[in-house]
Amino acid sequence: MRKRSIRKWPFVLIAVGVAVVVGVVYVMPMLAVGSQAAQTANVVSVTAAAGDIQSTVVATGNLAAASEDIELPDDVSFDEVLVSADDEVGAGDTLATLNSTSISTAISNAKSALEEVQDSLEAKEYKYTDSVSVTSVMTARVKAVYGKAGKSVASIMKSKGALALLSTDGLMAVDVAAASDSGAKLSVGSSVTVALAGGTEAAGTVAKKDGDTITVTLTDNGPKLGDKATVKKGGKTIGEGELYIHAPLSVTESVGKIESVYAYENEKVYSGTSLFLLSVPEENKDYAILSAKQDDLLETLKELYALRTAKILSAPTSGVVSVVSDAAISVTRRDKVEVNVSVDELDVSAVEVGQQVDLTLDAIEGQTFSGVVTEVSDEGDTSGSAPKYATTIEADRADVMKFGMSATATIIKEKKEGVVVIPMDAVQEYGEEVYVFTELDESGLPAGETKIETGLSDGTNVEVVSGLSDGQTVYYTVAASTGNQNGAFMMGGVPGMGGEVRVRSGGDRPPSDGGSGGSAGGGDSGSAAPSNSASGE
Repeated sequence: MRKRSIRKWPFVLIAVGVAVVVGVVYVMPMLAVGSQAAQTANVVSVTAAAGDIQSTVVATGNLAAASEDIELPDDVSFDEVLVSADDEVGAGDTLATLNSTSISTAISNAKSALEEVQDSLEAKEYKYTDSVSVTSVMTARVKAVYGKAGKSVASIMKSKGALALLSTDGLMAVDVAAASDSGAKLSVGSSVTVALAGGTEAAGTVAKKDGDTITVTLTDNGPKLGDKATVKKGGKTIGEGELYIHAPLSVTESVGKIESVYAYENEKVYSGTSLFLLSVPEENKDYAILSAKQDDLLETLKELYALRTAKILSAPTSGVVSVVSDAAISVTRRDKVEVNVSVDELDVSAVEVGQQVDLTLDAIEGQTFSGVVTEVSDEGDTSGSAPKYATTIEADRADVMKFGMSATATIIKEKKEGVVVIPMDAVQEYGEEVYVFTELDESGLPAGETKIETGLSDGTNVEVVSGLSDGQTVYYTVAASTGNQNGAFMMGGVPGMGGEVRVRSGGDRPPSDGGSGGSAGGGDSGSAAPSNSASGE
């Protein structure tokens, strides 16, 4: 019996139809991922523009009175104190007279201590590892050269106190006691003639007059340090004295051996001119300690010589005397305030004396005051979870300021003006490469990866060192919540599986076009003033 054949094609068509419907349901959303992605993320455009950016450290404290503490060096004592606490004083007023004998004793003790340190430096056997050039720090004229090739720095410093002496204001000077029978009437500014060794003469000017003693200045181009000079007026001799440098600068170093001497007497030098070439020893603990001691003692001697000349202690600023003790006098300033803040150990290495500070006060809204860092402690307070370093900030005192007010100090570590700035959000990273998108693709998503090099950042904006120009547009995405609109697309866009569309962003693929790589630098906090603007596309 013949079997009846069954026609299957209608069922095939039905199956194909079902597949087409399923394909429409499942495949079409996948084809629409690009447009859906644009709907589920905000594409933002921003213009790279020239602006200002700064990196800062922020700390808080309270306003306090700013004071100047005038402390006497060890072994020096007052002869007579002329002020008391609460006395008003002006800048330059005499606060006390100094005991001359105590100053001489202090100088003698400092010299002995310096010789001991220098003997230790000279006796050390060093392994010389490097050569260092000693240069002039300013335009000047060389008036004495003590350093000699092959000699140790320590031995020269011990005997002469300097490797060389420079004249910084173009003048030599001589002090003379005016003869009572000279008949010359001299005042500050009077012109005189100075007769020098060898029969030469130079024009001189009376720069200072103290009783019968006058100080005469003359050019430093030619006259030799230490030579005898005779001051004359109208052919009459006023007096004689020894030439010295009017505004001297000592060229000093701590340790090493002189390889070469480039300086010579009466030479005019400029900032950066090489004066000596030294062989220096490898760094070690003993070297560092002895070198620091020598530097401290040289500063102490400089201060003591100045006190011996002045014989008095003067007020460094106007204000009110707040403390008078056996070894110090403090003057509280009326025109300045201080803010003492604590800086975290992670930030303190970037904080330096002289940095500018923006101060805001909790009690005074809408005003910012300018300050400056005046002191940064070398020793941290470890009582808390992390070391903190005491930092002092000084600012001009305004009438609205009251001692004790809470203050926020924004210390400006670094500031750049007129640089190309973009938001940090626009910066993409892939490995060690940094780039931005400068185009939109056909789906309206960021494309056109362009490598850039970044610089200073304030945490919100970043400087673009290279790769972008002022006025160029960059694009980036900001994720937006889609909820359950038309189903959520996950796992490649299949509905009903949960999740959200993955929008292409900076870390999904490496950049493909040119430019220079870099890494985005981050500041602690701060502000930038780029002139760009962001808008949704």
